[in-house]
Amino acid sequence: MGTKNTIFGILKTVSFIGTALLAAWLITSSLSVKLNVKKTLDIDQITIASIPLKYTNFPDLGNVASPHIDTDIVGTNGKSVATTFLIDTGAKISALPMEYATKVGLDTNTAKRIYLRSATNNTTYGYIADVKVKLNDTILTVPVAFAEVIEPLLGTYGFLDKYSLIFDRGETIIIKANN
Repeated sequence: MGTKNTIFGILKTVSFIGTALLAAWLITSSLSVKLNVKKTLDIDQITIASIPLKYTNFPDLGNVASPHIDTDIVGTNGKSVATTFLIDTGAKISALPMEYATKVGLDTNTAKRIYLRSATNNTTYGYIADVKVKLNDTILTVPVAFAEVIEPLLGTYGFLDKYSLIFDRGETIIIKANN
């Protein structure tokens, strides 16, 4: 009887160790797969620009993050114009104040006219054209409405629907191209 109990005990121990080793292998394999997926996601998106996040001081609120980016735009006439865009996730289309039309060589007599509505439900018209936006070494072609707007906006159509934005720790705006 003693030999049978000893053999049975050894088999239980070996079985337990085997199960533990199998579980450890499965967990390790699972972690390996998760890490590989993360690496794939990082490789699939190409960083176009990493821009320091700006802050605006409001007397009642203090410093508030302000997603503005300084860049140059190039119009149909090839002229480069320094511009500060507000990244506006609520804007359906990117927009530039009307005075930019002449700066970039847009002939409003031949440009397509569109109607725009603001967040406050005001309507205005604008003229749509493609402009080139320089972000570091990358030039993006973005459709823009030239209209009576307060400041240049980068909106959804042609920009936010093509590029990912990451606000990194409240310090940086990272713009990545989606593949």
